[in-house]
Amino acid sequence: SLLRAGDTVRFQAIDRAEFDSMQLSLQNDPVTPQKKKSRVTVFDVIQPGMQTSIQDLGRFGHQSEGVTPGGAMDLLAARVANLLVGNPDREPLLEAVMRGPKLRMASDALIAITGASVPGIAGWRPLHVTKGEILDCSPIVSGARIYIAVAGGIHADRVLDGYGTDLNSHFGGSPGRP
Repeated sequence: SLLRAGDTVRFQAIDRAEFDSMQLSLQNDPVTPQKKKSRVTVFDVIQPGMQTSIQDLGRFGHQSEGVTPGGAMDLLAARVANLLVGNPDREPLLEAVMRGPKLRMASDALIAITGASVPGIAGWRPLHVTKGEILDCSPIVSGARIYIAVAGGIHADRVLDGYGTDLNSHFGGSPGRP
């Protein structure tokens, strides 16, 4: 994605000092994955569901480089899930399609599930879950997708100004896979 059709590339030898200087400048480059601050493990995945991925509201401004905006399919549900747990609306969260994940809570947490309905789980409101509790989000009914937000967010690498998983390009999220 850094090069476009018709670009000319010329390789030039550099010394170690110049290489180290370039490495430092790349740390602020939006193409280089940037790790978010470390977080507490909130859940362990027992079953991943049909297609569960980390998503956000999308990455924009990179279509000319062949990268689609991507992001959550239901932007309202994703935004509301994050807001219900006190996160900024653009924070990464889980998106599950058709059959949600089964998660074991590794610590107490505040979560919200929005989008489609999951039998036995109250949706569209904050939920306190406790360590050891099993959160079974399958099957998904009355819709196709659910969004699971965790207070404090989901840890993901930031790539090209976004955290969402791009399954076609294999980057973002966990890294680039469901």
